[in-house]
Amino acid sequence: MSFLLSIRDEIVFSTSDGYLQRLPWKGKSMDLAHKISIYDISLSADLQHSRATRMSERDEYITQFDHSLFLRGYSLVLSTGRAAFVFSLASQNDNNHRGIWARELTDAVCVDINHRYRLLAFGCARFPKAGSHLYPSPVRSMEWGIEGYHLWIVCDCFSDDDNSSAEDENSKEGGISTQLIQMQFVKSTLTVNPCMERDLVVSGGLTWWKDFICLACYNLLTRRDEIRCYPRASKLDNMFACVTKVPSHVLLLNTFRDILIVFCTDCHIIMYKLERKNTNPYPTLTMTKVQENSLQNFVPHPLFVTGITLTSLRAESGKII
Repeated sequence: MSFLLSIRDEIVFSTSDGYLQRLPWKGKSMDLAHKISIYDISLSADLQHSRATRMSERDEYITQFDHSLFLRGYSLVLSTGRAAFVFSLASQNDNNHRGIWARELTDAVCVDINHRYRLLAFGCARFPKAGSHLYPSPVRSMEWGIEGYHLWIVCDCFSDDDNSSAEDENSKEGGISTQLIQMQFVKSTLTVNPCMERDLVVSGGLTWWKDFICLACYNLLTRRDEIRCYPRASKLDNMFACVTKVPSHVLLLNTFRDILIVFCTDCHIIMYKLERKNTNPYPTLTMTKVQENSLQNFVPHPLFVTGITLTSLRAESGKII
């Protein structure tokens, strides 16, 4: 066995003889289920599946993989350093498995899928040199943040400075140390107050309603998830904010007329009635919760939802749907 992954009520593992196997849990025992040989998978360089071939090296096998229910497939790292994404492995009844090679990749060691934005990140054994004394190589493991904006990477760093290893408590013999690197792909510049920049993490996006900007965030001081609305004319400061606590982490938010709708990690949709009041020196906003619905029976995973909006359609009861 070369790698093991838990997917819902199944265990999926790869073996050194080139197989990918699924074991569903049934009570306290496991029954042997779907077994796929990577040598039977047709692989190509593009989605058109032109010039598809099968792997010819019989000693090549899967060393690490990740699974995406949304993409309905597996991202594979092979023992030769090559990598691919394979379709249809999520379906037990589909025996026509196809895959796409990751181009110009020959030293892959790990992989992680960004489920929200459908991105594949591969960690490699070689890393470009950064600076004159310290360069990271290779990547050991990595993980996307829940919002999909950050990628955490664990890698070894090699130093060619003779004086650095003796003073670095994390250094190993030979000037090697393990470091945690954060790659940030989107940075929020909403907050003007530098104190608030340290206290809040904007995580659920933002939207405009009239002359207010509404955003979903996590308050690091109170350790709670919030919705905050600020007047357009004021700076983003607590004294001008309309703050509403929410029961769980907000992934998405949007507005329709005078309704703010949010989607949370517990698969609940919450709607708030927005009301603007003319006050000095800036207008204020009140938020009143009007409805909450669960989508747990309709959404396989909250990160699969990439957008949310309201329409003017109405049910017979008069509630907004």
